Amino acid sequence: MSYPLRIVTLTMVLGVAILVTSCGTSSSGDSGSFDVSPSAGGGTESGPPPLPESSPPPTVSLVPITPAPGRRERVAQWHLVRQSGGGRLLLIDVAIGGPPCDAVTGIDIAETATTVKLTVHAGRLTSADCPSGAVGSLATARMEARLARPLGKRELLGGIL
Repeated sequence: MSYPLRIVTLTMVLGVAILVTSCGTSSSGDSGSFDVSPSAGGGTESGPPPLPESSPPPTVSLVPITPAPGRRERVAQWHLVRQSGGGRLLLIDVAIGGPPCDAVTGIDIAETATTVKLTVHAGRLTSADCPSGAVGSLATARMEARLARPLGKRELLGGIL
């Protein structure tokens, strides 16, 4: 048997012997492990506390804002959050990039007997010095849209997400 082969064989035999002795139990039932439960060791625990069963996701309370003076560079996507004021006030969340380079700059409301169409405009604020280009959706702005009469059963149209 060559010298390198003997080392490999000896290493394998030694590894198996260590594995067998560490996995076995002694005649007294003590396997060399220790118990970290509160009943063992006088009621102290080691390690971090257990995780809760479930954690509620963090919530952000958005406050409605008014459109800012600026350019109407694009139509922004939005979705209806809720109605209030007898159906005359619509709270909507608008996807924007974030001021000053992308803010809500206006809301147009067109009402008919059967539909209500909201068009939300976004763009650079009047005083902003921003490079031109595509805007990613990084923020949500809560806006109010006041209707002349309640939404009722009329269909709500617009840039819905």
